[in-house]
Amino acid sequence: MWKIRSNGAHFYVYSCAIKSNVLFNLNLTDLKVINSRVHGVIDYLVVVFLLAAPSLFGLPETTALFTYVLGGIHLALTILTKFEMGLIKTIPFPIHGWIELIVAIALVGVAFYLGGLEGDLARNFYMGFAGAVFLTWLLTDYQLTPARS
Repeated sequence: MWKIRSNGAHFYVYSCAIKSNVLFNLNLTDLKVINSRVHGVIDYLVVVFLLAAPSLFGLPETTALFTYVLGGIHLALTILTKFEMGLIKTIPFPIHGWIELIVAIALVGVAFYLGGLEGDLARNFYMGFAGAVFLTWLLTDYQLTPARS
């Protein structure tokens, strides 16, 4: 029997057969290897990717339209975020992070919806994109105070 405990950023996994011995300690803060400046660069590259993807992958019509709209929304989010790469700096970087987590989860639903409408290419594109957004969210330190710009 396994037992998992958390105190916020740390997860501890115990074996009930071995009393009080921690089998491993997973510190989620160790995963945070992307700072706000690098995240900003990634965000602008994502916008370029989203605007180019319909042509690059031959996405079907509704999926292509959704992808262009998502690219515009992501550009607006990036421009409005308070970090080194933001231009209007109104959205706090931690809120940017929560928005990206929600979007990553929502994109799984979008993948199945568009997949049902337009087939496997649409589904697979958005499942892959959802995974990439989630991975970026997981690896970014949203609590890091950005340098003054």
